[in-house]
Amino acid sequence: MKNFLQTLIVIAIFLIASQAAFSQPNVQVYATGLLNPIGIEIDGAGNLWVGEQGTGSGNTAKVSMVNTNGQVFTFMNNLPSSAPAFEPIGATDVCFDIDGKLMIITGQNTAGDTLGSRVLFVDTTGFVPGQTPFNRSNILSTIKLNDIQSNGNPYKITPGFENDLFIVDAYYNNIIRWHRNNGSLTVFSSFAPIGQSEAVPTCIAYVDTGFFVGNLVGLPVPIGAAKVYYVDLAGNNSVFQGGLTAIVDVAINPIDNTIYALQHAQFGPPWLDNKGRLFRIHNGTVDTLISDMPRPSGMVFDANGNLYITSFSQDNILKVTNLPTDVEDENNSVVNNFSLEQNYPNPFNPSTSIQYRLSSLSNVSLKIYDILGNEVATLVNEEKPAGVYEVNFNASGLSSGIYFYKLQAGSFMDTKKMILMK
Repeated sequence: MKNFLQTLIVIAIFLIASQAAFSQPNVQVYATGLLNPIGIEIDGAGNLWVGEQGTGSGNTAKVSMVNTNGQVFTFMNNLPSSAPAFEPIGATDVCFDIDGKLMIITGQNTAGDTLGSRVLFVDTTGFVPGQTPFNRSNILSTIKLNDIQSNGNPYKITPGFENDLFIVDAYYNNIIRWHRNNGSLTVFSSFAPIGQSEAVPTCIAYVDTGFFVGNLVGLPVPIGAAKVYYVDLAGNNSVFQGGLTAIVDVAINPIDNTIYALQHAQFGPPWLDNKGRLFRIHNGTVDTLISDMPRPSGMVFDANGNLYITSFSQDNILKVTNLPTDVEDENNSVVNNFSLEQNYPNPFNPSTSIQYRLSSLSNVSLKIYDILGNEVATLVNEEKPAGVYEVNFNASGLSSGIYFYKLQAGSFMDTKKMILMK
């Protein structure tokens, strides 16, 4: 009956076409049977990894893996779950570190569990779907966030510049930076109150020049008060987009690098179901792509620009396809600069996509090198007109490790690092 109702809800989702002329996204239920999911990550093989909050008591939080057929397998269980406010908090986020280890964020735990408010590191390579799930004994190491902020509420995590980790804390209204070279914790950026309410940052996405951070806004969670911030590499934050409501995740579409923001719901109290929305922030405008969603809580793109969204109230994952992009328009218009983008996904196994832009007709060379500087592949070696291009790199014949890709187009040259993880 629950699966039937979920299907009806998805069918009933009202898709809104914005002022821009683009086709409507397609939405379907991709996976079911989760337990209050929030954070979601994707690996190089296309499997999804999901953090689940549990029931709000005991050790009912867990992390699941969802394969490319939408089948759900419990990866790790016996994680702490508590309910310090309105709803359960457990494994709030999952993300892969630069070495391929899975990082699990455990949120604020009012029951006093020793694993509350931590980053857990777990090696997923020995996991066999359908067999005995991992448990606490499989945790390799942790970062104890209470060492800098007692009883905080860490919510989302991302690797950032200098290979350090950056965690948004929804209780202390800041970003914590974990320094990989010495293991220390510092406050990287803090967010000022919005009116009489706290900012409550809930999500973070990294680009080469800084971070995008979305916020919920504290009680009474006013409509239109939430924002997406841009935070530079010095920790200075500024408003990138305002006029939003209860933002719980931000993500960057790898096809055209546009920013997406996810509205969780509107607050009654309690949270009102079917008030979630998906926004595309583009050239200073906000397009509503999907509305009336059942409390979406996290999202992640795959390499093809498809979007996976967790639904907290429906215990499922939605897959969204046919999203609008600017790639075709950009290929048919003037590109004002040369650039080489970060490959996606990264880390990857065995394939990844590399996008670059040309502002004029150029002789283009795009090559792959190993960590010793040996050339291992040539992806492009020809003259190309101005435009935006995307190349797929398949590393199935190479060993795991760090590789570099170098673009040369006329006098322009840039090199970036990528990680192959098998």
